[in-house]
Amino acid sequence: MSQSIENKVISRIYGRGRGWAFTKTDFVAEFGEVNIHRALSSLTKAGKIRRVCRGVYDYPRYSELLDRQLSPDLDQVAHALARKFNWRIQPSGDAALNLLGLSTQVSGRWIYLSEVQAVSTKSGNIPLFFRQGLIMRKLVLIFWTFALLPFSSSQAELAKDIVVYKSPHCSCCSKWVRYLESEGYQVEAIDTRDVFAWKKKYAVPEKLAACHTAVIDGYVVEGHATDRDIKRLLLTRPEIKGIAIPGMPIGTPGMESGNRKERYDVMSFDEEGNTEVFVRHR
Repeated sequence: MSQSIENKVISRIYGRGRGWAFTKTDFVAEFGEVNIHRALSSLTKAGKIRRVCRGVYDYPRYSELLDRQLSPDLDQVAHALARKFNWRIQPSGDAALNLLGLSTQVSGRWIYLSEVQAVSTKSGNIPLFFRQGLIMRKLVLIFWTFALLPFSSSQAELAKDIVVYKSPHCSCCSKWVRYLESEGYQVEAIDTRDVFAWKKKYAVPEKLAACHTAVIDGYVVEGHATDRDIKRLLLTRPEIKGIAIPGMPIGTPGMESGNRKERYDVMSFDEEGNTEVFVRHR
């Protein structure tokens, strides 16, 4: 009897495909709590499924190239917990950006909005946080718009008109303008002999200054920002004045030098000059 239940359980798991995460709650109604507990324990010992954190299992993804199992899918783990506890959840911050394909940065933690007070767990070395709060209308609208529409059409909802203040003698500024145009931006390039006057006007801190200053949809973009980081800014719309890439890091748009790429941080700043890291490029 127990072998028959195990076979049915593993058949259902395999049917969902590699990467699927689950808890006993996904099977209890059909097989009973005692039976499913025994089945999951046996399948784990047999190496057919993997325990990824307390009460959560997955059917591991496997890389033939690396010849090993891959890390758990964190979004699958989050939704397995949500099903178990009957939570409504919504990815927030870097988790949402990763799921939408707007960021390839590896976040140190994944945060979901939910109705629970505050819960955290860990899958592998990366913590999952569930924070209480309304499932914000703005975030839900952004997420599902990008998730359900083709990426090319959903991009159209983000601003594309950008004004760039630059020196007429700066070749890397001109290269950045051409980069923006290649990414579909409508660029108004304004040559000026006093770029620092514009930096002062738009409250760019001196320590974050670069060679050109741009304005798009109410935000300031200082320096050689990537299209991806600009989209990240416009998508998340944080309460800041803008973002900046201090100096001219090698490998940024307009500062290409073969395959060489420097590590750098994109900084955010507000009207008072307060700064913090917006995203790291490593």
